[in-house]
Amino acid sequence: MNAVVEVDLWAWSLDPSAHAIARHAALLDHDERQRAGRFLNERHGSRFVVGRGGMRLRLAQYLQKSPGALVFSYGPQGKPMLADAGAPHFNLAHSDGEAVLAICREQPVGVDVERGHRLDMDIVSRFFSEAEIAAWQLLPDAARERAFFRAWTAKEAVLKALGVGLSVPLSAFSVHISADEPLHLQSAPQGAASPETWSLQEFTPVPDYYGTLAIAAPRVSITWRSLPES
Repeated sequence: MNAVVEVDLWAWSLDPSAHAIARHAALLDHDERQRAGRFLNERHGSRFVVGRGGMRLRLAQYLQKSPGALVFSYGPQGKPMLADAGAPHFNLAHSDGEAVLAICREQPVGVDVERGHRLDMDIVSRFFSEAEIAAWQLLPDAARERAFFRAWTAKEAVLKALGVGLSVPLSAFSVHISADEPLHLQSAPQGAASPETWSLQEFTPVPDYYGTLAIAAPRVSITWRSLPES
C-alpha cells in the first residue's frame, strides 16, 4: 500500500498593515528587494514583498533558521528551491490579495489559487485540450465558471509540481471537467507520472477563491498551518 504523503498548507493576506509590510520587507534579500522595486504599481510591489516575506517566515519554521537567512536556488523555469540539504519542497501561489504556500518534506508539490471572476469564454478554447473543451461545452451555463476555475487551478498546480512552468502548454494534458465531481487527471503531461498516480486536492482559502494542490502521490494528507501569535 502506498504511504500517505503529508503536505502543509499556509494561507495569508497580501494586504496587511503598513507596519506589517515593513516587517516583511526587512526579511528579503538584495535580489528580492530589487524585484519589488521594479513594480510600477505600488500595491503590486507591496504584495510581492508580503508574499516573499511570508514565504520566508513559514519556511523558517521547518529549517529552524532566521527567515532572512534562507537562501534560494532556482530551477530551469524559475521555480524557487531552498539551497539547504534536506530542505522541504514548497510552492507559492497568489491571486489578488491572497497567498497560499504548500510545503512537503517528501516530494515536489504544486499549488495554484485563483480569485473567481466573470469568465472570458475565449480562454477555454485557447488553453484547454480538445477533450476538456468538449466536456466543458456540455455543461449548463450556470456550471461553466466553477468548472473552469477548478480545472484551471488543477492544471496550473500540476505544471508547478513538475517545475516546468508554461514551457508545457496547458492544452498538452487533461483534467476531468466538472462543477462538482472530484478532480482527477485524465491524461498527464509528457514525461510525467501516469494520471492515476496524481492527487488533485481542492481547497478554499477564503470565500470566492479556488485552490488546488497537485502532487504525484495517490494518497495525501493536508494540514492547514498558522504562524504562532507574536
